[in-house]
Amino acid sequence: MSDQSSASPHRFDPRSPADLLDETRNHPEWDEAKLAEQLDRLIGGFSQETLISAVRPRLRDLREGDGEILLQLVEALASPDLLDELAAALLDQMDLPTERLWMALGVLDGSGRVEASPILVELRDELDDLIGGDDSLIELAAQIEGDPDSIAVAIEGLSRIEPEVRAEIIAGLARESPGPGVRALLELLTESDDPRTREAAGKAIKESPGNPHVPEPAEARGLATTISRPRIVRSAVGSMTAEGRGPIALLVEESDGWAVAMFDCDVMSGIGQVSGTVFPDRDRAERHYAELVTAHGIGTVHDRHELAIALLSGASWLSGESMTAEARAWISRSAGTDFQTAPIFTGTPPEYARPTTHTAPRGDAKMVLDARPSWRDDSELACRLAIEIALREGDVPPDPLRDPGPFRVLFEGRISGQIELYRRMLLWTALAWMAEGREDLAGAGMRIAAELGDPQHAVPGHPFLSMLMSRSLAHVQTTI
Repeated sequence: MSDQSSASPHRFDPRSPADLLDETRNHPEWDEAKLAEQLDRLIGGFSQETLISAVRPRLRDLREGDGEILLQLVEALASPDLLDELAAALLDQMDLPTERLWMALGVLDGSGRVEASPILVELRDELDDLIGGDDSLIELAAQIEGDPDSIAVAIEGLSRIEPEVRAEIIAGLARESPGPGVRALLELLTESDDPRTREAAGKAIKESPGNPHVPEPAEARGLATTISRPRIVRSAVGSMTAEGRGPIALLVEESDGWAVAMFDCDVMSGIGQVSGTVFPDRDRAERHYAELVTAHGIGTVHDRHELAIALLSGASWLSGESMTAEARAWISRSAGTDFQTAPIFTGTPPEYARPTTHTAPRGDAKMVLDARPSWRDDSELACRLAIEIALREGDVPPDPLRDPGPFRVLFEGRISGQIELYRRMLLWTALAWMAEGREDLAGAGMRIAAELGDPQHAVPGHPFLSMLMSRSLAHVQTTI
């Protein structure tokens, strides 16, 4: 849609889950904001089955830099196999840092895995002592004041406690005049997804002695917060039609049910027709999603969520203020209230997508058009010219070298006004091919799109445009 150089929050990332986890392991210095960004990239970009396969073998080594994000993925996926693997792995890693042990036990809490192991029960009881009773509360407050990084650990621990007990702990922390660390903790808790936690933290701040402070938003203090958003369970990106339209289907889990949404995207005008349905249970939502995908013939790329969001973001950016209220509502419901619009394919393309002296443009054009045979011009002008060529030349296929006149007429009367359409179609389709692992096609599509963005290549002799016109005219001849 646009190949501007500014960074895009929704740029599709072709790397595998293993690549992203390796990157996290190699950067133990990353802060919580960076880890949260990487977690979003993993959960938003891959199916549950793919993530489980990548996470499971890594649980035997939670000490490394990817240990925290692995635990967060186990919690998000909630697979019984992953939980069993984590419980077994934890028994062999009792020397992990306290914060990592605490987090791992928190992930297993409520699953029955801890109670099934006397060793894990003992470990949990030892850690639970840190938040039980006034003396422990004093120790916890002192720990937070002395080590601001422990705020995240405290939040994680509080999230695993019954709401009533959690409220008592929050009140206890604020009973004495709290220091800046405890105040920061309480302010973060006022933005919790749980209403009882928000209420308890707000009351504690209001009633704490000598503390009239009104908390400012956590973002203003540079502190990470949890944004409530739907979880994408299934996604599908359809093939780009000859008219420049491509459908995107999403199945998302919400706090109150399951939603299925379908977006008809146009590479020139943005979001078109939108439909959506909410179901109380997942089975009905899955059936409706499957029927919708089949009915619309969406069979190109499945469950590459980051690709679907990137393309939806680009289509929304094209719509701008013209987007309907219904479309905005379903985008927010499907992709979250923090969804941002941005042009697709920004930044530097992959190495294989850059033009080189060894590139054969005509080979690129043939490769792309062979993969997308429906891309042709069926205009009235093309039909008239094809008939004229057939009457004059007989059954000989149209050839721009033998008979350049009709090709120049078709180019000037029709194709020259469609070049930007084809450029955007190529970019959309190249990203889909990249998600399928078809780097040869993706590279060809991107190279052609880059050339069509340069006015000097907007000529009837460009291999892609010439071949497109030849195939369009030949197709008409087969129908007359």
